[in-house]
Amino acid sequence: MFRILVFAFTVLAALISGCASLPTPEGRVATTALADTAGTRLGRAVAADVAANPGETGIHPLSEGPAAFAARVLLAAAAEKSIDA
Repeated sequence: MFRILVFAFTVLAALISGCASLPTPEGRVATTALADTAGTRLGRAVAADVAANPGETGIHPLSEGPAAFAARVLLAAAAEKSIDA
């Protein structure tokens, strides 16, 4: 029982200390999303949703790993300008 408590405490301490030392944002390059996507196939596919929700972002959660992987592969194959990962 004592070994389990020591192990649990060690894991908890490692998790807490790992999250406490995030790097500072200094020196990072600011990035933005592409705005001129109307000429791409994917841009045209989502144009109506983008117009209906100006200034917003959108997600479509996929709860199954294989479906999420397949979606990423297909979207990467359809990309014409960039892939933001």
